Amino acid sequence: MGNIFISKGAIVGILILVLLVAIGITMAFFFAPQKEEAPPRSKIAYQPKPENKEPTRTTKQVDEVVSDLPSSSADLAEKQGRDVEKDIASIAQAPVDSGEELKEMSLIVNVLDAQTNQPISGAQVSLENLVVFRSGPRLKTVASPILTQGQKYESLRIRGPFTTDAQGKAVLKFYNKDISDKNTRLRIVVKAQGYAQNEEPLPAIQGEEIPEITIKLSGGGGIEGRVVEEGTELGAKGVRVCIDESENPYVKNGRSLPVQYVISDDNGEFKFQGLMPGTYGLYVSVEGTPYLPSKKEIPYKKVTVLSGGDIQKGVVLKVSPAGMIWGYVTNLSGEPIAGAEITLTTSQSIFTQAVNAFLTREAPLSAVSGEDGYYEMGGVPLNQEWRLYVAGHGSYTPQLSDVFALTPQYRVVRVDINLFDGASVVGRVTETDGTPVSGAEVMCMPEYSAIFSPLDQPTAFKSAVSKENGEFEISGLPPGNFQILAWKSGYKMPLTGIKFVSDGFSHSTGFNLILERIEAGDYTVFGKVTNMRGEPLSGADVRLEGVTTAGFQSVSESTTTDSAGNYRFDSVNIGYYELRVSYPGYVTRTIYSVKFDQ
Repeated sequence: MGNIFISKGAIVGILILVLLVAIGITMAFFFAPQKEEAPPRSKIAYQPKPENKEPTRTTKQVDEVVSDLPSSSADLAEKQGRDVEKDIASIAQAPVDSGEELKEMSLIVNVLDAQTNQPISGAQVSLENLVVFRSGPRLKTVASPILTQGQKYESLRIRGPFTTDAQGKAVLKFYNKDISDKNTRLRIVVKAQGYAQNEEPLPAIQGEEIPEITIKLSGGGGIEGRVVEEGTELGAKGVRVCIDESENPYVKNGRSLPVQYVISDDNGEFKFQGLMPGTYGLYVSVEGTPYLPSKKEIPYKKVTVLSGGDIQKGVVLKVSPAGMIWGYVTNLSGEPIAGAEITLTTSQSIFTQAVNAFLTREAPLSAVSGEDGYYEMGGVPLNQEWRLYVAGHGSYTPQLSDVFALTPQYRVVRVDINLFDGASVVGRVTETDGTPVSGAEVMCMPEYSAIFSPLDQPTAFKSAVSKENGEFEISGLPPGNFQILAWKSGYKMPLTGIKFVSDGFSHSTGFNLILERIEAGDYTVFGKVTNMRGEPLSGADVRLEGVTTAGFQSVSESTTTDSAGNYRFDSVNIGYYELRVSYPGYVTRTIYSVKFDQ
């Protein structure tokens, strides 16, 4: 065989070709469009909560109420951002009794010191309606573990407040419309700094003469104390100290509480003022604070104010140190997302966490982001790993934060969450012959195995209702393994759905969910209702209830016996049923083993 000869020129040409190919591959690598990195789902930093972000405070200490009260109804409207002229106009437009015109009425209120009979200037006088309702038992929560129930009184302001002058007089102005059948417990309520709140029923007003009423105020008692951390005795700041709605002298005297709670200061100190004599139940609510209720002692104490001017001091309430989470929920552009639901969770499976919540009867801690995307969550147990599950609205996909922990040294953490649009699926619900099914409930949920697997990525339960043409669309799906099911009354219930894998951003189509109708049953349930003597009972109520094995549909049908005591249910599907028979004057009987066609 001859030798193969390759010229030097050919070799150079081959090398140049290889070099060009290598350069081409390198250029394609550098200039090819790069896939954007997935945005970070959360950003975690151990930072203190901003000072200007305080929990919403809905009730004030009585002295703060007095100092902040407007001096007239116009001032009140201005503070509430309302137009007093529009208020009066709205009253004028309100329907009144036939033949009754809108009429302004007045009452002179004299406010005196109960001990000296001297006039009290600067007192605030209001017309209020006392609403009575039964409260409780209130649900026990981590933040407030005290169960309270009983009768509660709440006062709704109708007119005022009006301020007393140097002679202790105030002219209370209102309208005849204010004295209606709805306002059955009208009271004149008087507040003044250093005094216990007092109230009297609105007297009958007749004729054109302006009547007068005198209300005397007694010196108010008080309760002072401190909220401290268990173990360290350090003051606990920002804890609500609440008066038990069912254990206080106001409710026992048919009156409304002047103050429901106060908030401990930087040293943990709290102070109730202007209280009438009697026994008060006090407890702490740690919602929105880095504390938990004490585990060593019941966070509830009864304190008795002996008389007006009596100040009970030295009351100590303990709380356990805990953590706080705060942060912002935003989209990829950094814009705040309001109304996002933030739930504290762990990496345990959804099933395990649901069982634990059921056994402990404690709902997980949660919060909702405000207009600026801000949220905060207090009372988080220390020395444990946590995650945040965040769900927005619309097309936003749920998000799961990275793992973090709170310790005695690091009790406050900032967790910012980024939400972005998720994947979506579009499909159609039809019968076996292709007829569209409208009004079907369509559920997109994780595969059953994911419910029992550790929670290491966000998941979602999303639903929709099929349209007239059977079409549906579900959006906001995170990455993961899902299944789609549909059901509607009159169709068999599917046990599993169409499985698919979501990449977290794609728009998928072509999902066709087929529902099979439940045909009318072939069985009959019939019988006769008689008394102990064998006499037929006409008009007895007979109810057949249960679930079919064909489609797991619930069944509830009823009928009444005829003149011979007979009843009959036709077209019954095979399933598990019970028969309940009732008749006036007789004990209701239930048959748990229902037989068909016999």
